[in-house]
Amino acid sequence: MKQTRLKTIMQYVNITAEELAKQTGLSTSGIYAMANGQSPNLENAVKISTVLGHPIQDLWPDLFPDPPVIDPPKVEKEETIARMKEKGN
Repeated sequence: MKQTRLKTIMQYVNITAEELAKQTGLSTSGIYAMANGQSPNLENAVKISTVLGHPIQDLWPDLFPDPPVIDPPKVEKEETIARMKEKGN
């Protein structure tokens, strides 16, 4: 059988499919299916990741990639000082 990230993390945190099913409200057969490579929907992925204490990106990196990092706009120091003076600060 394929060793999925979910199965690896379940072993790491020492939780069985039965216990994970009980804590998430999902079926045991559904947990087994996902542990063996079936893709979860977002709602189930969130439930599982919450119980396991790992982000969904760790469990299913191909399905839920890290969100893009958006850099804040760069504001020049002089612009900030000018705005503060206009506001009377």
